Amino acid sequence: MKSTLFAALFVLSATSAFAIDGQILINQATVMAAGGFPFKIDQSGSYKLSGNLVVPDGSNGIAVSVANVTIDLNGFSIQTVTTSITSGITAVPNHNAGGVTVANDVSGITIRNGTIKGFFFAVNPSPLGQSSAVAYSGWTLQDLQLIPGFGGGTTYLGTSTRMISVSALGFDFVVTCPSIVTLTITVAIGTSGTSSQCSLTNNATTSTFQ
Repeated sequence: MKSTLFAALFVLSATSAFAIDGQILINQATVMAAGGFPFKIDQSGSYKLSGNLVVPDGSNGIAVSVANVTIDLNGFSIQTVTTSITSGITAVPNHNAGGVTVANDVSGITIRNGTIKGFFFAVNPSPLGQSSAVAYSGWTLQDLQLIPGFGGGTTYLGTSTRMISVSALGFDFVVTCPSIVTLTITVAIGTSGTSSQCSLTNNATTSTFQ
């Protein structure tokens, strides 16, 4: 009887990190159980927050090292109180740079539906904000509130970027054309490459530069 109960509890604990629809759930407890921040995503797939993440000063929140990953914040937040150059979502290997960091050449990343707060870069696929982000294509940022903390850096995004309904006052962005930015509030939106191939519509910015 005891062995049957133990087996049932083991199966329950092994599957508790997964939502019913197959998404992998992330919360403060699962992060700490996996070794702490940053929470490492090294398998393509769909991930969903099931609670807020509070990231220690100077640490990354989530580190993605593979392409084709969707992170649904599910109305929750990744937040920190930092005095360091950190980021919410970035592509900086072995560097304290984000709430979500990305290593290597990682494309097809979707982040949606929540808040990233208190980082120097909320979303940043490029090392230290450099324009090498052109290698990181196909990023989608949708239904996000991005709130800076220790300053607010320029975020470089690669080709086929889609920014839809993003509130990011305190940040500015440079997207590589062709890309689409719409219904977004930010300090500035710049373009790299052939600007006529970019669609920038219904945005609110203090300036637009190329």
